Amino acid sequence: MIERLSRQFASSGIGLWYQGLETRERTAVQLLCAFLLVSIFYLAIWQPIHEWNDASKRSFARQSALLEWMRLNEDAARRAGPGTRSVRGGGSLLGLVASSARTHNITLNRYQPEGSDSVSVTLNDESFDTLIAWLDELNRTQGITVRQFNVNRRNEPGRISGRLLLAN
Repeated sequence: MIERLSRQFASSGIGLWYQGLETRERTAVQLLCAFLLVSIFYLAIWQPIHEWNDASKRSFARQSALLEWMRLNEDAARRAGPGTRSVRGGGSLLGLVASSARTHNITLNRYQPEGSDSVSVTLNDESFDTLIAWLDELNRTQGITVRQFNVNRRNEPGRISGRLLLAN
């Protein structure tokens, strides 16, 4: 097999050119080919594998540190989780806002926790008077305050749309 490949190389154009070189030139070509093979191996195989290995080790170290931090702070996170903070009379802020809005016939298009002690509420086409009465009751009975109040009037008088940030 090797003899056959050697004969094919010797009869090819490159083989004929190589055979025509002097001994010193052949040695230079052999060294150049060896250098090119080592360079290609290093740049195409060794370096990418080495960089991937280093990146994997760094990622593993970061993830391990994060896991350790999460284990150390698990109890605190459970106590301070979104929407779980107690309001006057017990219960979560998120649940209280949602149920209170239903009792006042206010439709919350979207409501979600904002941090550990706030709820973001989006309204669409609600009565301004009903909204103010609802917010007043939340403040008086539960101690919930309005941190942000961004509303836009609708075409119909007394109707608004907007976003509220309610806090405990």
